[in-house]
Amino acid sequence: MKISRSWFKFFGIAVMALWMMTACEQQENNPVIKHEKVSFMLIGDAPVIAYPEDNIHYNFTMSYSAGLKSVSVYLDGVQIEGSETVFEGEPEEVSFSFGYTMLPSQVGQTVDFVFTAVCADDYISSIDYPVYVRSVSEEVKVTLPEDCPSETIVGEMVEFDIVVETGYNIAKIRTLKDNEEVVSLTKTSGFSEPKKDIYHFAYMADVADGGKVLKFTFEGADVKGNFSTAEYNLRVRKGEPWNLYGEIFDTDMSISSTTAFNTTEGGISGNAATAFVPANVSKYNGDDLEVTQGVKQGLSVYDGDISCVQYTCDGTDLCLSKYDYSAMKFISGTYVWARKAKNGWLTVSGIKLHGCTDLTLSYQQCGGAVKVSYSIDGTSWTDVAATNTTAEQSASFSVPAGTENIRLKFLENGGGAHLRFDNIKLVGE
Repeated sequence: MKISRSWFKFFGIAVMALWMMTACEQQENNPVIKHEKVSFMLIGDAPVIAYPEDNIHYNFTMSYSAGLKSVSVYLDGVQIEGSETVFEGEPEEVSFSFGYTMLPSQVGQTVDFVFTAVCADDYISSIDYPVYVRSVSEEVKVTLPEDCPSETIVGEMVEFDIVVETGYNIAKIRTLKDNEEVVSLTKTSGFSEPKKDIYHFAYMADVADGGKVLKFTFEGADVKGNFSTAEYNLRVRKGEPWNLYGEIFDTDMSISSTTAFNTTEGGISGNAATAFVPANVSKYNGDDLEVTQGVKQGLSVYDGDISCVQYTCDGTDLCLSKYDYSAMKFISGTYVWARKAKNGWLTVSGIKLHGCTDLTLSYQQCGGAVKVSYSIDGTSWTDVAATNTTAEQSASFSVPAGTENIRLKFLENGGGAHLRFDNIKLVGE
């Protein structure tokens, strides 16, 4: 049977009309109801990261023209107990607050808080805020500034800021002086941040502190009992220190027939200089006028009278020298050089004290071992220090009241390396 094109055209129009009638009928039977949106206005920023036992807060202003019945918070599809607030009179605008303490079991999870509003017309609207829960570090850090003063004078205030950082909230920061808590410096509130504080340390040394080295311990602790400490030593002088004696050994005398102060230029090179070759390396003793006077050129004393200071030496195992070597970073210029394990010695006499009884001796040492002692009468000796490290050394000691002058002895103390030292300084107060 042959079907004409006009028949196909008629059939298509009929199908289209039938489809349109069906669609209209469906719209009438299932009308789409459009609601206005509930307005959730969060006051402040929503937390994004939290830690166990952190208490997070949300504050909202919510509005809906048909009125609001209630607002509650859901977690994992379950309403959080105590989170629901029911509003009397179904107002159009309400305020809603919610707080929650994060749990240790939630570490590593993203906790999604779903805030759900039930409207007066039974329309339900929600908004969610996810929070990632991190683990808390139990480490407590107590950091002192690099420029803490090392000494002070009675009556002067020492103060600086210390940074305390914790994983859990800070519970307490305190200061101990010689292992006793300074109650006035204990801090239990008013921290800069819950887990970080700028702790201000301020201490005025009193008369009883004079002549002592005070040991301060700064301790930071969190609410879980984790803590950490930092130590700080402060020397307290009774008064303004007097530079009684200072010796750096730099002098214009020649070494190995050269005035360049470098043993490599005078024919002695490398460690061969330790052979103490006679006439090439200047022995340090009071019999050689050139050596003695040359040494005094670098000397300073409190009253300027260098004539009272005298030097004696074993004359065999001690000399003045200079050798360019990177390990000698603590010494410079001409320095005293002692052969290892030979017990060479140097004494300095005639050091006037000008009424000072509390003394601090310092010197710079490279290699070897040295013992330092002092004497009032030149017969009896009292040890001051014994050191065997490359460093700037310091030791304090006291002499009887009325002592007018003392002498110092530096003894090569049987070390396993050659001893070199320089820049001796005696300070009194």
